[in-house]
Amino acid sequence: MTGKFSRRKFFGAAAGVPAAAAGPKCQKPEKAWVIVGVNWEYNDEYSYESGEFQPVDRVFFDLAEAEKELARVRAEFFDRFPTPEDFEPDFEAYMMDPENDNPTWADMFAAGFPEPFWLSELKT
Repeated sequence: MTGKFSRRKFFGAAAGVPAAAAGPKCQKPEKAWVIVGVNWEYNDEYSYESGEFQPVDRVFFDLAEAEKELARVRAEFFDRFPTPEDFEPDFEAYMMDPENDNPTWADMFAAGFPEPFWLSELKT
């Protein structure tokens, strides 16, 4: 055995352990949210819904922070696909008006197209 063992140092350090454990308690958050999105598949003709996924690997305990990140993720989607034609959904699945040659995202949402991302509150 190398070095000297000091019982005084050992018990002195041990005396501080209960005081450190008595520090502030972590409070369980009341609510938490995750961002969920539609998982889209593409079959050489159009995009179709295929379940859900989490585009952000994070749990949010602050609603304002979650909404800010949701806005960022949505903006990325609409920057990548400025029009529904860029995204290539199955227009017939949403019973789009065949006379409407250039549907907007608002037209798609009015026809039942799902929001690409949303907040989901976690349940305890």
